[in-house]
Amino acid sequence: DRLEAALRQDPENVSALLKVARVYFYSAIDDESFIPKAEGAFAKYVDKGGARSIAEMYQATLKTLYGKHASWPMEKWEKSQVGLREMDTVVKRYPEDFEARFVYASTMYY
Repeated sequence: DRLEAALRQDPENVSALLKVARVYFYSAIDDESFIPKAEGAFAKYVDKGGARSIAEMYQATLKTLYGKHASWPMEKWEKSQVGLREMDTVVKRYPEDFEARFVYASTMYY
């Protein structure tokens, strides 16, 4: 993929790293194997100076995806609740961050 190639050429490219992390995130909705990739990409994004609010919201939302992909009903509920509580915390911590609020709202809708 060309985004990953751009990162190999310039590993400090925060913009490309965020794009890759988002691709992993949206892939994780349907494929659980992308969750650890997305978590790692968002952690790297913050390490390279990216916006903490965005990364924290996506990371919290990824925890709800662990619940989505769980097979047992109680496990689904418990894992989803962990992510939802963290998402609430992120919105309270960064109330003015539009992207964090958008991810929060779209997750609540779906």
